[in-house]
Amino acid sequence: MFDGAVAALATGRERLGALGNAPVDGGAAAVRVLTDRFAAARRQAEEGRTRLADGDPEAVLGATWPKVVAVAGRPFDGVEITAAMRVGSSPPCVGIAGWPR
Repeated sequence: MFDGAVAALATGRERLGALGNAPVDGGAAAVRVLTDRFAAARRQAEEGRTRLADGDPEAVLGATWPKVVAVAGRPFDGVEITAAMRVGSSPPCVGIAGWPR
């Protein structure tokens, strides 16, 4: 479970890094926030994986897993979505889980 989260968050970060310049106002800031959020969640998942191997699975899952899952469930919480981003919403963006409408 933690292995999958670590890999997915790393992939998400890599893909965000490959986007290049944002075509709309606020896009670069949104990418920075998401990249930082994915990095923090990945660190938590890595810590959880290590702690899981070393100790009490129930305590680790209760303390760590909800934080990792929160990023996947609502990745845009706290990300400023500008009017230009909303107007420029392409079908791929609208298909993203949690994309603000």
